[in-house]
Amino acid sequence: IIDAFGDRYVTSTTTTGHGSHQTTTTTTADATLTDWNTFCTQFGLPTAGLTVVYPQGQASVNTNWASEVAMDIEWAHAIAPGARILLVVSYNNSLADLYAAVDYAVANGANVVSMSWGGRESSGELSEDAHFNHLGVTFVASDGDWQKSFIEYPAASPYVLSVGATQLSANSDGTWSETVWTNTGGSISLYDPMPAYQNGWQQFPTGNMRSMPDVSYQGGPDPGISVYFTAYGGWNEGYGTSTGAPQWAALIALANSASLTGGVVGNDNSLIYSIAATGTSAPFINPSYLFDITSGNNGSDPDDAAIPGYDFVTGLGSPMANNLVPALAAVLDTPDFSLSVSPASAGLPAAGGGWTATYTVTIARLGAYSDGVNLSAASTPPLPDGATASFSPNPAGDSSILSLSVPATTAPGAYSITITGTGAGALAGTTRTAIASLQVSMMSVASISYSLSGGNKHNAADLLVTPLVEDDLGQAVSGASVSIDLYLNGSPYASYSGTTLSDGTVTFDAAQAPLGTYSTIVSGVTATGLVWDGGTPQNTFTKNQ
Repeated sequence: IIDAFGDRYVTSTTTTGHGSHQTTTTTTADATLTDWNTFCTQFGLPTAGLTVVYPQGQASVNTNWASEVAMDIEWAHAIAPGARILLVVSYNNSLADLYAAVDYAVANGANVVSMSWGGRESSGELSEDAHFNHLGVTFVASDGDWQKSFIEYPAASPYVLSVGATQLSANSDGTWSETVWTNTGGSISLYDPMPAYQNGWQQFPTGNMRSMPDVSYQGGPDPGISVYFTAYGGWNEGYGTSTGAPQWAALIALANSASLTGGVVGNDNSLIYSIAATGTSAPFINPSYLFDITSGNNGSDPDDAAIPGYDFVTGLGSPMANNLVPALAAVLDTPDFSLSVSPASAGLPAAGGGWTATYTVTIARLGAYSDGVNLSAASTPPLPDGATASFSPNPAGDSSILSLSVPATTAPGAYSITITGTGAGALAGTTRTAIASLQVSMMSVASISYSLSGGNKHNAADLLVTPLVEDDLGQAVSGASVSIDLYLNGSPYASYSGTTLSDGTVTFDAAQAPLGTYSTIVSGVTATGLVWDGGTPQNTFTKNQ
């Protein structure tokens, strides 16, 4: 379970001294285990099974995150009380720190990862997908509360099981009704392409992009769920899409533990979709395994409403856990295979031709499947004539290298690469797929400008060198890492590295640079989804002060 700040709270604040010598001391306590034990005692759950780590150190107290931590660990434990839970607490809630916590969990043996958090989508997510693309690991994320104006990531990743929220309501006859929770998230990704497992499920246009959520879980208030956390004084009510992610993660853990062959669900959402379609035809859902929510909405647009079959507010629906968990376990014990691809996204320049992107395709085998898998690749939209895709080796044993070459006529843009594996032997004709992204675009250093800063009769002025990075559409590239070599009178003077701002520029300061003629050579530029054309524009500057 990945969270930030931890279940920590302020116990006291004391002030000593007077005036300029006054000192304020704040004392904090970590309530994670105390709150866990109180919850377990209340509901008769075992108190063993929780390990808490702060691999990046402990930051300040954040009571909102304290409530999230308590809810995540307590309700994952309630659903799977025999599971070993590793709570990895990031230093703060920056996505970089949270992703590092995810990587730590995977490196330390987690095979299910729960993430009840997210941020606004960005073009960089195609490379960030790599954090969630691990064979043998299932990633689960809530798709956001009140997020109707934008899509949350990592729920938008095709390598993540995205969980929306429903509202359970008690009927007068003792039964229950389940509808859309009006504040659940869900919609269509701006950047991640549609994974193959969603083919045939969407009932509204998606532009061939990933839609979410995949599934749902009770997350509305009245009733919420009981959560104990000291930071808010004890027992409280929890609700929102955050409640569903740890409980779906716990269901996956139950399925893993029920496997007779020791298999794990792994990073393969297609298992959920294939089970949902058993005995039916997508987009309609097998009621034995998932409860199809057909009423309620989270907005006024047609695709904001729950409809029969898959939709953008409840996905495939809520789990019929008593049937779904054994069905998942049975899949793990049946000879089968799945594919993963790394990197999730590669970039090629839009000019010049003859460029080749490489991906590693890895096969995970279930139920003792041991035959070969023949691999092929296709692009959406199609790449032009002259593009080639080759695998080495093919058929693959456990891994293969895909080399994808594109001609000079390839238009800039995003291409979804579907890699299909076809089984042999007992699984002859059986196909499984994995999705990668190819970004055909380039960037260049459009200009290098010079200016002077400071300086007086005692000290030479600083020389400021400012490269401008733009993409092939002439738009500024922010977040690009730029390295330069600065020359003075034709000889190497200094080397610098930095990151471009939102206007595509980065400024390097050669402090108290001596007089003379300067020139700059760009030695490297890297940015997500873009490839540097390798050029340095003509530039010189004579410094005479």
